[in-house]
Amino acid sequence: MNKTILLIENDKLLRSNFSDLLELEGFNVLTAEDGWLGLTLAKVVRPDLIICEINIPSIDGYELLQILRDRITTAKTPFIFLSSQSKEDGYARAKQLGANDYLTKPVESRELLAAINQQLRILPCKHSAISGQPSAYFIQKHLK
Repeated sequence: MNKTILLIENDKLLRSNFSDLLELEGFNVLTAEDGWLGLTLAKVVRPDLIICEINIPSIDGYELLQILRDRITTAKTPFIFLSSQSKEDGYARAKQLGANDYLTKPVESRELLAAINQQLRILPCKHSAISGQPSAYFIQKHLK
């Protein structure tokens, strides 16, 4: 079964290029050009991983991550920031909010794919394959 990645990027060309790269690697890719659409897709689809630019329209990446971390169904979804901000400017805040990784643009394809693969390898079973509800493991980890 292919993993689903939600890519939230306001730059149309970058969004298209990254989406094409990920699809060539066998991922199902959903894209959003702003924070509200990204939030909606994250809630409805529950992707296996989210890649998000920090400076996006409507709600920024930091606020989006905070909202997702506060929801039981998306709290543990791996989240990678892909940003034009330097690591010194945004890394500490991203980690404080619960981002799993922080990549700065321009990013090499191999670096992006390595970050994605690292996060997907450590992904615990978060939902029941039958009911779609949060798994017991996920609930126990979230309540601690």
